[in-house]
Amino acid sequence: MSNASAPVNSMTNFRQSGVQLSPSALPVTQLPIAGALLAGGQSRRMGRDKAFLETDGRPLVQRSLETLGKVCSEVVISAGKMEPYAHFGVPVVRDLYPGQGPLGGLISVFEAISCDLLFLTACDMPFLQENAIRYIYAQMSDYDIVVPETGGKLHTLHALYHRRAASAAMSVFQSGKRSLACLVQTCRTCVLRQNAAEIGGTLNIAGAIGDWCVKPVPEAWSVILDRSVINVNTQDEWTEALRLESFLN
Repeated sequence: MSNASAPVNSMTNFRQSGVQLSPSALPVTQLPIAGALLAGGQSRRMGRDKAFLETDGRPLVQRSLETLGKVCSEVVISAGKMEPYAHFGVPVVRDLYPGQGPLGGLISVFEAISCDLLFLTACDMPFLQENAIRYIYAQMSDYDIVVPETGGKLHTLHALYHRRAASAAMSVFQSGKRSLACLVQTCRTCVLRQNAAEIGGTLNIAGAIGDWCVKPVPEAWSVILDRSVINVNTQDEWTEALRLESFLN
C-alpha cells in the first residue's frame, strides 16, 4: 500500500482547473485519497453476505479492493467484524458504531486514515469503475462532498468526502440521525447530475442547510457513472447483474 503522502500528481491540476475531462485524458496513477469499502452489513434481502458474492471466481469485496487500489493511495475495509476480511491484504477498520448505518462507518474510517479525502463505497457494487472515482475527484475543488446523482438518487455510497465533513458527520450522528443524506444536506456539497445544465449554480431542497452546487455530467461520463453506481440488494438483482456483466464482456 502506497504512502498517503505520495506526491500530488497531474490529476490535481485537472481538479483545480475545473476542466471537463474526457475518460481517455485521465492520468492512471494513484490519487492522494483514501478509499474505504463498507462491508459486513446484514444483507437481509440478499440472504447472504453480499461482499462474498462471486463472479469470475472472485468475491465482490476483492474486485472492489482491486479497483480502489488502482486509484487510491490508501485503502481500507470498514466492518463491524474484522475476521472475515483479515486476509484481503488491506487494513480493516472496526466500525465503532456497528449496526448504526454507513454514517458511523464514515466517522470510524476518518479516525483511522491519514488522507484528507475519502472515497466511500459499498461492497455491493459489482461494476465499480476506476475512472468514475477519478472523475469525481476531478470535481472536488473546495467542496466538502462530491456525490453523483442518477435517476433522482444521490449515491452517497459512491462519493468523495473531505475530512472537513467528519465533524459535521459526528454532529449529525449525535443528533440521532444515521443517514449519509442528512450529512450531505449540512455540508458544502457538489452534486454531479445528468442533464443539469438548466438547473443553475445552486440546488435548493427541503431540509438542506449547507451550500449545494449542481454540475452537469457530460454524456461520456454519465455512461461510466451509471455503470459504476449499480448495486445489488436481492438475488434477482444479482442475477441481472451477472447477465449484464456477461453482455458487457
